[in-house]
Amino acid sequence: MFRSHLERGCKAQRLFAHHAAGRHQRGKSHAPLGEHAELATALVVREDSLTLYGFADADERAVFEVLQTVTGVGPKLAQAALAVLGADGLRTAVAQEDLATLTQVPGIGRKGAQRMVLDLKDRLAPGSGPAAVR
Repeated sequence: MFRSHLERGCKAQRLFAHHAAGRHQRGKSHAPLGEHAELATALVVREDSLTLYGFADADERAVFEVLQTVTGVGPKLAQAALAVLGADGLRTAVAQEDLATLTQVPGIGRKGAQRMVLDLKDRLAPGSGPAAVR
């Protein structure tokens, strides 16, 4: 988990900033201004970069990590899928084999949606919470 102090924001989102070890990180949170917030994070290590992704809760992070196990789905596409459908929407679309819903995500075509359903239908169970990710 990542803890930080919220600096500024608006009704729809809050911006946090964290200064540690000479690095400045920014992200979104839905906590009130002036409060401390906790975000679930995932560090994606690539040959040329270290990228820290932030999530509203551990469930979103778990779905993000499971999505990346599908061939052709990297962190940016997994993040886009969560932004468009949310964790529960992804679970429902995969469980119901709803290709039309999955193809609403930019970057996911019909074949990609079919691959997601095939790879995830036993691992991304409908329901809520991290326990629903196998």
